[in-house]
Amino acid sequence: MSGEVVRLTKLGHACALLEGAGGGRLLLDPGDLAGDLSALPPFDAVVVTHAHPDHVDTAKLAQAVDGRKVPVIGSPGAEDLVRNAGIDDFSELEEGSIQIAGIEVTAHRTPHAVIHPDFPLPPHFSLTFGDRLYTPGDSFVPPPHPVQVLLTPLGAPWMKLSEAIEFVRQVQPPRAVPFHDGGLGPAHHALHTALLRRFAPAATQVDDFAVGCVFEL
Repeated sequence: MSGEVVRLTKLGHACALLEGAGGGRLLLDPGDLAGDLSALPPFDAVVVTHAHPDHVDTAKLAQAVDGRKVPVIGSPGAEDLVRNAGIDDFSELEEGSIQIAGIEVTAHRTPHAVIHPDFPLPPHFSLTFGDRLYTPGDSFVPPPHPVQVLLTPLGAPWMKLSEAIEFVRQVQPPRAVPFHDGGLGPAHHALHTALLRRFAPAATQVDDFAVGCVFEL
């Protein structure tokens, strides 16, 4: 149990609050499509997969931190956005495992999915939290080992829904949580989720829940 994430609060798009077995809390990817981050419980650190505005936004980060001294661990390229939020404690993610607030975070250097061949892409990491939870960021690179919960991208300019379905089929997690969905309207969110649920492996439970809801892992 040590090092594992036991609770997830969905905060909109690619943003979530993760709570470890020991009570540590990490804020993941506070981008510009996240919801209101002004009333979060205290958290210990921020982790950023890559420097795109829907994964790290200066205003959202400043709103979440609210003047507190909180370290940020993020991909190369995110430092200026973090410092513009008034945060001086920034360190770059590196491939491998580290303990952050008692939570084991393993960073996997993975390529950002192609948006267009002419569109430059930043350094990018997918992340495993303990052995239980995996977020691919903006990619469909599978985790290096089986996981219990897969945060599954539902909509983005770099993806098709069929790719999300095949990703879940490849990983075959016991639970898949629709994620990266801030650009979808309600009708498309419902449609994409229904299709993901319909075509996911029979043993995979697709758990869709609203922004602000707490998900017990």
